[in-house]
Amino acid sequence: MIMDFNAHLGNYPFRRLKYNTPQGLLGLMDKVGVDKALVSRFEAIFYKDWLEANRMLLEDLESLRSRLIPCVTVNPKFPGWTMDLEDCIREAAAVRVYPNYHGYKLGDSAFDDLVEAASSRGIPVIVTVRIQDERSHPWFLKISPVDLAHVLDAAERHPEVDFVICNAYLNDVLTVRREIARLENVYVELSFILTATLNSVERLTEEIGAEKLLLGTYMPFFYPQCAINRVKKAEINEEERELILWRNASRLLGRIRGGSLSERRRGQP
Repeated sequence: MIMDFNAHLGNYPFRRLKYNTPQGLLGLMDKVGVDKALVSRFEAIFYKDWLEANRMLLEDLESLRSRLIPCVTVNPKFPGWTMDLEDCIREAAAVRVYPNYHGYKLGDSAFDDLVEAASSRGIPVIVTVRIQDERSHPWFLKISPVDLAHVLDAAERHPEVDFVICNAYLNDVLTVRREIARLENVYVELSFILTATLNSVERLTEEIGAEKLLLGTYMPFFYPQCAINRVKKAEINEEERELILWRNASRLLGRIRGGSLSERRRGQP
């Protein structure tokens, strides 16, 4: 079993993408052996009305949710966002945020309100650190990455909610590895981490534990085979490999409503 915690559909404004339709994504998943994927839409980053992009996502995946699992994107600084949230979050397995693209801080009260909404439904909050390497940004749209210290502060304020650090580089994570290891509700998705350093899986397994790591490929922006092979060939034991490939993701996406974080962790995938 392989579950991808970081896949996307839709159009990216600065680069042409293949496999960015539901059928294209499913074909790519079949090609590389991914059974299920948590999916968002790129348009939700850039559309002023992020609800429209989420509605597109939910419509696209309506008959495909046995394999493509919806992850909605929310901007808690948009006027009337709480009403829009109710329109899409009931069908979502996770909430994704882009604070540096949507103009707010993780310490803002609006973000706390969003986290509480996710908490009431027992779903994780995915904080996207970057959407592409800062060196390749368009000249008119240079956005700094999210500071992981701010993610950890939010996780400490909301111990009842699982937070996933997404699209971080290895050095980003290693800088705060002790804090990540200490906080029970913080996980790390691996797509940007697995693109360069050959021993990154082994190092993070040793530093923060396999139980905190999630396979993500960032397909179709990245070709997924690289990340999958890094985990499959990593010098870790089979239990650790299964945790990274699917067990951690299955637990986080279990959608156990009304249960405490500790109760969800005691549950089986």
